[in-house]
Amino acid sequence: MNLYHKKSWAYLEQQRGRIEAAYAWAHKAKEGFIRLGMTREAEEMAAPLETMQ
Repeated sequence: MNLYHKKSWAYLEQQRGRIEAAYAWAHKAKEGFIRLGMTREAEEMAAPLETMQ
């Protein structure tokens, strides 16, 4: 699955109130962005992860 799809799923699940699922998708997206060296996108995923914890 594309990292941008994972990012979108994280936001969707957060809006649905499914915080555990949102956290899982956001974490997967962030780790993938880091692995690919996409620091801006990884930083964008850090904020939702912090608010979900």
